[in-house]
Amino acid sequence: MPGLVVKRDGTKLSGSMGAAVPVDPGEHTVVASAEGYQTWSKTVTVDKAGDAVTVRVPLLATTSSDDRTPAQGVAPATVAGAVVGAVGLVAVGVGVALGVVTLDKVSHAEDDPNLCPNKSCSPEGREAIDSATVTGHASTVTLAVGGAAVVAGLVLVIMGVTSARDASDAAVLPWIGPEGVGFHARF
Repeated sequence: MPGLVVKRDGTKLSGSMGAAVPVDPGEHTVVASAEGYQTWSKTVTVDKAGDAVTVRVPLLATTSSDDRTPAQGVAPATVAGAVVGAVGLVAVGVGVALGVVTLDKVSHAEDDPNLCPNKSCSPEGREAIDSATVTGHASTVTLAVGGAAVVAGLVLVIMGVTSARDASDAAVLPWIGPEGVGFHARF
């Protein structure tokens, strides 16, 4: 945890965490704090010289509403990633369906002896095949956008699970340009 400060009886413990430190018998207060986290404290009693008392500092709870501790729920980036990924999967499904429809239209036109006798298409056959290209282009765009959304969703889920940074630093932004469309992820 960044910025963690542990004190015993008001004195900062530096370099002694995880190591035995001799203390006088009696009550001692251990306090752990870090910016953006709730302060934790525990009072322990050492009965006599030579007694060993172990104090374990738990994971501190955050003080912000953007809480990432397991006790407070799921990280916002994980939720956003699940939503973006689910939308992407739906788009991929729609793209596949449009692709199947396109292939079916072309196949029917080519197999119709009135439209394409001997695989040589009449103007009506060519028009039927050309009309299928609109569906084909929609399939391609939908698959590309859906695939990008699935990847962005996976990145967000992984970021939400593994990142210790503030989720407000993350963003997934759509972009459209002359080269195509997609998503830009910033962490």
